Amino acid sequence: LEMRASTGGLNTLAAAKTAAYVGGGDLTTLTQLGEAYAQSNQTEEALNCFRQALDLAEEENPTDAIGVSRIHGLRMTMDDLLRRLGRPRERVDLWQRAAAHAAGEALDGVTSRMLALALADTGEPEAALVALRRAKEPHQDSRASILFATLGDVTAAVDILARARWIEPGRTVTYDREDTALGPGYAAVVRLLALAPPEARQRLLESMVTQLSGLRPAQALRAAMERRRDGPLPTALLHVALDAAVATGDEEAVAALLQDLQNRQPEDLALFNELSAAAVVLSRHGRHQEEAAVAGRALGLGIKGESAEIARTVIRRRLEAQRDGAGRRPAPAGPGFDEAFWQFVTAGGGRVAGDDPDRFILTETGFVTRVRAPRQEVVWQYDLHFRKPFPRRSSPDRKLVLRDAQNGFWITSSAVFACNFLDGVVHALDLATGKPLWTHTEWTTVSPPVVRPQHDTCVCVVNGFGELVILAAADGHLIQRVPAPEKLADNWVENLPDIRVAPVLAPGNKVLWTDWVRVSMNHPTGFYKRNYWSLPGSDPYDAVVTDLNMPGVYSYNMTSGEVRIDDPSLKARPNSADVQPGIASQDTGESLDDILLAARRGDRQKALPALLKILRDPTIDEDTRRRTLYPILDLGGDEGLNAVIDALTDPSYRVRREAGSVLSMARHGSERIPPAALGRLAKIVHEAEESTATSVLYELVGLGGRGIKPLIQDILDDPASPLRTRAALLLAQAGDTSMVPILRPLLRDHLAFGKQREIVETLSALGEPRARQMYLSTIDTVGWLAKAGDTTRRDSLPQDLAQAETLLHDIRRYA
Repeated sequence: LEMRASTGGLNTLAAAKTAAYVGGGDLTTLTQLGEAYAQSNQTEEALNCFRQALDLAEEENPTDAIGVSRIHGLRMTMDDLLRRLGRPRERVDLWQRAAAHAAGEALDGVTSRMLALALADTGEPEAALVALRRAKEPHQDSRASILFATLGDVTAAVDILARARWIEPGRTVTYDREDTALGPGYAAVVRLLALAPPEARQRLLESMVTQLSGLRPAQALRAAMERRRDGPLPTALLHVALDAAVATGDEEAVAALLQDLQNRQPEDLALFNELSAAAVVLSRHGRHQEEAAVAGRALGLGIKGESAEIARTVIRRRLEAQRDGAGRRPAPAGPGFDEAFWQFVTAGGGRVAGDDPDRFILTETGFVTRVRAPRQEVVWQYDLHFRKPFPRRSSPDRKLVLRDAQNGFWITSSAVFACNFLDGVVHALDLATGKPLWTHTEWTTVSPPVVRPQHDTCVCVVNGFGELVILAAADGHLIQRVPAPEKLADNWVENLPDIRVAPVLAPGNKVLWTDWVRVSMNHPTGFYKRNYWSLPGSDPYDAVVTDLNMPGVYSYNMTSGEVRIDDPSLKARPNSADVQPGIASQDTGESLDDILLAARRGDRQKALPALLKILRDPTIDEDTRRRTLYPILDLGGDEGLNAVIDALTDPSYRVRREAGSVLSMARHGSERIPPAALGRLAKIVHEAEESTATSVLYELVGLGGRGIKPLIQDILDDPASPLRTRAALLLAQAGDTSMVPILRPLLRDHLAFGKQREIVETLSALGEPRARQMYLSTIDTVGWLAKAGDTTRRDSLPQDLAQAETLLHDIRRYA
């Protein structure tokens, strides 16, 4: 009853304690109590409960509803807790105890692997290899192969991976474009290709051809062609490789594999079956001329037996049906030049290259197309061979899907770079003709490509394991492969990645490009990167700000080679004992909690220096640092206020944003802002780069009102200053009518209201006649009132009244 009551919001731990007390400490209640302690982060108490439960379980050997021993689950839970606590020796004891209960020397696969993993973590590789080899049956789990490879036994790792399945059940790369992801086992295969001896490498490549054939045709073809370079492909793999080559549109590979089929010896049943299967593949793809040639070779083999005669009959019937149906072959699927497509193009969708009026479109089905919009003429199109279209998200509107798809390719003055994202293929096309210049295939998914405008000799993509791949733009050869940060690389799991060139905004909202590219992972529904300079007639400001605020995993400097970790979870946290002597714990976050507790108890002399030290330490993760800002302002008086102001220029966007929020609270509170603080803010406005200066300008005007005008008078007097318009708007919104002469020339009669709404509303509120008229002309008073008075709309009366109230408020304010 107590456990049931906990679902109603009561304390789960208290309920579990009561249940354990009443139940007398049986296996179930001890396990539940341990889980409740673990959820409350009381790990030692949780481990004590699990140890008692394990003692009982080893005596009783209970099973669950489907007959699986519960002992295994208990051990795995304890292993996870001990791993998080960093106690590998206790993990070794746990699994050695499990091994002691095994009958004989041989162990089950899980116990063998977990014991080996614990021994490896204690620095005993030889003992770990012995434990792995004690398994009673050959390992089938790819995780065991990874461990073998880590411990140096490449041959054993290859043996396992040649048998294992690499698919990661239950996880997808994209929400609606891919059913399964390739898991860590596949990453181990890719790594071992560079380490394995020739014979083992051939086995891995053959296994890749077989396992990837229906899932990733581009990777299957790459594996087949690399295996073919080492010697003839096994006969049983020829039709699989041919299917992948046809599916990806690689005509050179198709020709080579067809030649292999025609020349293959000996003429036995295996070759006959392979030729028959290859004929079926070619028929399925509508390549009937090649099918006839392959079928002719099969029919010419002198293979005896009933199965061979049946296969010959099937081949002859299919060839006859094709002759009867000649001229009636269905047209291949195209990009869909429907009305929505041309509406998208006419409305300015797609990309442009310099002054060329032609537009470049990537359709959601994977066709790169060059069109002449006024005449609705297709200049050329190139098929990337998407297996699934670009995701539609929640909208069925094709124009919105096309808009999203335009983030997926890149244009330079001479070439178009586009990717088949799921199949990991990078395509370079000639801008004028659309002919392929080169292709590059990764072993996993890839991001859209980027080309840094100031260095257009290289193309950058990120693969699904987080590696930055830098290719030569001219011929596609690999210039450099930048490994992912160590923590990310240690847990290679396939994702759909993205990459962006890091921009900054110069005066006049001009985009400047830095030497940094930023990598991010897991974009299942689309990509954020944009080609700012090929968006005609658009203001890049919002797009750049959006990109700058998108989360990233790491950044790479293309000039210096520096790698900068952006994801806080990949950063090593410092020992909190370095933060503040006497107020320390195992984790900086816990240390911060202790400091805040000290502050609440009135111990400000200890708390404020510790908080300031955390805030100013760039090695501490940004979440912890930003949590210090409000208590610093609350505790620190002028010193705290100055620290928060300094945080407005912090390298971390999240810290800067939090500093702005904290200052906004001060603005709305009763605190008086000293003139010196306003002077510090004005200094930042004058010295910081534009995006930071703009955000600080908001805070300066918000805190000082119209009185700060002398501090920024030079900006208001300088027509070339990129901050002048924003400063004038903010002061005008604060009620300064002297800003009207600066803002009035910005009104544009031909410009839509939505694009100048802020200026129109600000000047209307100050009584400027032209702005007031422009604003009132956007209000359809008669339409609103007629709708609100329509007796047939009584069911929606509350909504109409709310809209009418908004309308009347606007009329009172501006008219």
